[in-house]
Amino acid sequence: MSVLDASVVLKWFVSEKDSDKAEMLRSEYYLGQRDIVVPDLIIYEISNALNYHPDFKPLEIKAAIQTLFDIGIEIVTPTQMLMSKAVDIASEKAAFYKHKFDKLALRRLCPLIEYI
Repeated sequence: MSVLDASVVLKWFVSEKDSDKAEMLRSEYYLGQRDIVVPDLIIYEISNALNYHPDFKPLEIKAAIQTLFDIGIEIVTPTQMLMSKAVDIASEKAAFYKHKFDKLALRRLCPLIEYI
């Protein structure tokens, strides 16, 4: 099982450096070789990134988001405990929202894939 960062999932929709590695993770998921879990925040992050990409119009953004729901990756809504731990971590670091990914990976005892 792996928690994927939005920068990795974005590469499923936008061809850029290391998109091939991100697509390999998706292929492993399709083949049943890897489980993927993401926090619900990723839906907003991907939508926002595609909104600022010149090749994406609202219809394409909606299709990309629908794909995230359709492929069946686990999308986790935060619990009070998860957010409490994220607050503890964020008080020592920066970027509070980023810690949802960290805490989800810790809770699931799996790696967080942020950069590939």
